[in-house]
Amino acid sequence: MEYTNPEYEEKQEKMSIADRFITAMLAPRDYGKLLKLSSGSVVGFFALVIFLVSFIQYAIPTLGAVAGLGGVRNIIENQIPQFSLENGTFTLDEKIEQQDNSMGVYIIVDTDKKKFTKDDIPANVVEAIMVSKSNMILYNEVAGVGKFWNIPYDDLEGNVKLVWEKTQRVIREGLQIEKKNGKNCTASC
Repeated sequence: MEYTNPEYEEKQEKMSIADRFITAMLAPRDYGKLLKLSSGSVVGFFALVIFLVSFIQYAIPTLGAVAGLGGVRNIIENQIPQFSLENGTFTLDEKIEQQDNSMGVYIIVDTDKKKFTKDDIPANVVEAIMVSKSNMILYNEVAGVGKFWNIPYDDLEGNVKLVWEKTQRVIREGLQIEKKNGKNCTASC
């Protein structure tokens, strides 16, 4: 049995999120008010502060880097080299090759090469992105088991284009759901 003395029981105060934030940041002498809040309110406020600090920690440097490069439009127009993907053929005027030995990452874009294969992946890399004239290879070694994806550009023209067109149609027209034989179905059922 728990005994509480009503005479000494502290009264829980109600404060808005804005009031809590202002008190926490600007009014140290009023911290006692924060201690009188319910534990759920304190946990929620703590989670919000952690989110804000995390967001600010990554968002401000990212926004600064984007602004330093002249904004997203400038990055797209001037920083990314001109390329094209037509009829299953990728073209780029220059060869790009980067390797980070400390992280085990290898990136190459070489449109003079007809096609990359699994044999073209260098030894001792953890991740590789290899782009040729007719395909792209993505390689990621996780716990000693290498995952390998070969993406021919011809597939992008066919299957991926159809999926993208269906996605655009759903976005424009909305998803239509019908009931057939007691089950929810989209238009393709």
